[in-house]
Amino acid sequence: MEMWTPPTFSAGKVPQVTPGKSGDQNIEGDFPLDSIVIDQLPPGTRVHSCDRYGASAWTVTARITTTLADGEPKLYFLKCAEDAQGRAMLEGESHSMCELYRTAPTFVPKPYTWGKLNVSSPDTYYFLCDFIEMTSQNPDPVQLCTRLVEMHQASGSPTGEFGFHINTCQGNLSQQTAWNPS
Repeated sequence: MEMWTPPTFSAGKVPQVTPGKSGDQNIEGDFPLDSIVIDQLPPGTRVHSCDRYGASAWTVTARITTTLADGEPKLYFLKCAEDAQGRAMLEGESHSMCELYRTAPTFVPKPYTWGKLNVSSPDTYYFLCDFIEMTSQNPDPVQLCTRLVEMHQASGSPTGEFGFHINTCQGNLSQQTAWNPS
C-alpha cells in the first residue's frame, strides 16, 4: 500500500485582485491582499505583508503579518478557493470552526470571517482565522484523544440530533450533514 504524503505546494491560484493598502502604505509579499479582507481586521490594524504559506491540494493559503492598534504583533491565516466548490469548502469550514471555537477555544484557531473577494472571474472565496504555526511533530495521542473527548462532551446539538446546519467538506469532497436522529 502506498503511503499518503501531504502536498508540498498549493494547487490553487493566488487570486487576481487589486492589492489593497494598509492606510496609505503598500502591503509587501507575494499574495495580493484584497481590501475586503483588510476591512475585516480590527480597526487600526497595520498590515505589513501577505505571503503564500503552507500547502493545500484544493486551496491557496497565506500568512498575513500585522500590528494591532495597541502595537501588538498579530498573524492571520488566509485560505482562498474558487467557484462553487470553493464557496462550499470555505463557508462550511467557517461555520464549523466557529462552532469548534465556541466549544473548545483553546483547541482550534479563532475564526473571524469568510466571504467573497472582489474578483469577477472566477468567483473566489476566502476564510480568515488566527495563524497557528504548525510543526511536523505528531501530538501526544493520549492528550489529543482526551481533548477530542472533552470537546465532544462539551458540545451540544441545537436540534437534539446528529448533524450540522450546513454541509461541510473533507478536502474538496462535500459531506452531507443534514440533521439525523440516529
